[in-house]
This record gives sequence, C-alpha cells and structure tokens, in this order.
Amino acid sequence: MFDVDEFTQRYGNNQPPNVMNLALRIFDKTDDVAEETRAEQLAKFLNDRNGVLAKRGVRRVTILICRRGQYPMYFTLRNSGGSWVERQAIRNIQPALAFQLELGRLFHYKLTPCSVETKQIHIYHAIARENQLDNRFFIRALIRPGRLRGSMSTAEYLVSETDRLVTSVLDALEAVSAQHRNTDVNHIFMNFVYNLGVSYEDVLTAIAGFIERHEKRLWRLHVTGSEIRIALEDSEGNVTPIRCIIENVSGFVVNFHGYQEITADKGTTILKSIGEKGASPPPARPPAVPNQRVVATQALSGASYRYHLCL
Repeated sequence: MFDVDEFTQRYGNNQPPNVMNLALRIFDKTDDVAEETRAEQLAKFLNDRNGVLAKRGVRRVTILICRRGQYPMYFTLRNSGGSWVERQAIRNIQPALAFQLELGRLFHYKLTPCSVETKQIHIYHAIARENQLDNRFFIRALIRPGRLRGSMSTAEYLVSETDRLVTSVLDALEAVSAQHRNTDVNHIFMNFVYNLGVSYEDVLTAIAGFIERHEKRLWRLHVTGSEIRIALEDSEGNVTPIRCIIENVSGFVVNFHGYQEITADKGTTILKSIGEKGASPPPARPPAVPNQRVVATQALSGASYRYHLCL
C-alpha cells in the first residue's frame, strides 16, 4: 500500500511515484472503435478503479492500442483533481518522448495534435487560453543522428540533416495550414536527442545555411521563430548543451541568440548567453500576436497584414 505521509516525510514530495504501462492487442476488427470513443472508454475504465490505483500510488497510466501491422496508438492519463483525465496533447506519443518535445512549456495554450505522416515531426494547433484570437502552430521535431557512413563528417551531417528536416517540417506545415488559414507567428522547435561531435561554429554555419535557403518559405508560412537544442561533445567527451533561438517577427531583421544550458544547485536549468555582448533571456511564453496582424488575417475581406508582403 502507498502511504502518502511516509512518502512525503522520506522524499519531501506527496506525488504518487508509480507509473503503469498497459498494452491492449486488437485482433478482430469488430472489437475496434473510433479514437475518441476509445479515449472515453479508457478514462471510464480507470475512474472506476480510481481507489485501487490510489492505494498503489499510481500517478500515470499509459495504454498502448496494438493492431496488426500498424504503429501502436498511445493514450496517457493522469489523476487530476481525483479523476483520471487524458493528456490529449501527447496522444500517440510516448510519455518519455513528450518530455523531449518540451510540451510543458506550452501550458498557456490549448493544444490540438495535427496528423502528419512523419513520426519524427509533431505539429500542434494552439489557441491561447487568455486570447482566442491568438491562433498558431507549434512544430516539434526530434532528430536521432544515425551512424555516419563514408567520408561525411559530423559537421556535414549536421548541415544535411538540418536542411532535410526543415524541408520536411515546412511540407507538413503547408499541408495542415490549409485547415487553419488564420494562424500566425508559428514556431519550430528541433531537438537533437543524441550528442554531436561538432563545434559551436559548425552549428552557426548550419543555421545560417538553412535560413538562407528557406527564408522566403518560412515567412510565407508565417514561421517567425525557431529554436534548436543540441548537445555538443568535444574530443575529451565533455558535453555542452546549447540552445539557438532565431526570430524574425517583422520579416526584415533576423535576430539570433545563443545560450548554454547550465544546471543550478537545486537542479533547475538556467540559460547563459553565449557571446561577448550577451542577449536577453528567451521569454517564458511566445509573444502575443500583434492586434493589427490578427485583424488583417481574420478579416472577412481576405485582407493581408502589410508586413506579410515582402517586396
């Protein structure tokens, strides 16, 4: 049995520590149901057994729906306010993978996952909770560097892979944008999962290259901000996680900021500016959409915001 008082006294945290993973195999098509119906059934199933799960200290349940010849479907539910509720933002995503996507930073928005063919790319249509006119896309992409073959260096791979991924991201964004034409100030986040043996200068070269090649298309799809996270590894095995933030809100001036991730004493992560002048820390939440841009893009006459026209 899970004793809350004992656990709190020992670890200083009253959150249940246990996680449960279940796999449901479906062989007969007659047993299959629609995705939303399945989510309702699973929530009811767990809520009917809430007492047992609480006694065992279970805080999260992930259920895999396995069909023959198909990629498993993931449903993740958490106990919130005494009832089990699905985390729709990470449906069809492994919970550990969702941590790498850093979806927790988007709590100011109501997220709706968009279906894309590539499992490497995750697109979310977001509407701000405080301003319903704030309508945008958040694109998350995870890069798992493969084994290099031939004479290609790691720096060359970084340039090639970044260019290929940006092309795939923009193709997917263009497909889903047809369903939500009023989105603006879209954002791309790319996370290199494994360490790369490259230097900071190699990263800058790769970023400059993909900005030059994709600048017009990024602006046409209303992508005004990008963030890249890479863990650099030197010849001695020292790892330095960095974040590169690129912004182009006006369409004319590209701002770049480089940060190094540093772990503080209490385990929290802070960002230290890279460079002589330094830069202001990145905002905790994306900037609000300018009112003029919202009015223009959502006008019934089909008007366009003037800064969208790059002459």
